[in-house]
Amino acid sequence: MSSQPLLVQTHLFGPVAVDAESVIEIREGLLGFSHLRRYVLLERPESAPLFKWLQAVDDPYIAFMVMDPFVAFPEYDLSLSDDDADSLRLSAADDATVLTLVTIPENPREMTANLQAPLVANLRARLAKQIVLRDATFKTKHLLIERLLPAAKASSSRSAMA
Repeated sequence: MSSQPLLVQTHLFGPVAVDAESVIEIREGLLGFSHLRRYVLLERPESAPLFKWLQAVDDPYIAFMVMDPFVAFPEYDLSLSDDDADSLRLSAADDATVLTLVTIPENPREMTANLQAPLVANLRARLAKQIVLRDATFKTKHLLIERLLPAAKASSSRSAMA
């Protein structure tokens, strides 16, 4: 059963109606945005299927482009501490959704993904947490365009076959 719709004001997309139960709580906030704790994931036709938007419910001007890091970086690996898994109510690895924040500079060919501080979510429990990895392998800026071109081609060829 769906709850009442919630009208989220967004600077990028105007007012967007979402199910109030789709609000994700990030109890500690994102780095630099600790005062914002409620977000919704928005899918937009112009950026799907590779990208989604993590929109702050309480500030229309705060939205982050996010993506599944494993699409562009299949070698990506992270492990959660037991405390992080418990705080997200994760009982199995399949319960976790991992997203990485994407930065799009003036030149989109320089778009980067932050693999050092992914967002890990339990979408069933509507909880998420930004985890800062201590592994020096992953940085805050990994170039995406060369990694995405093969993924975009594969995605469009799958769509053409359907």
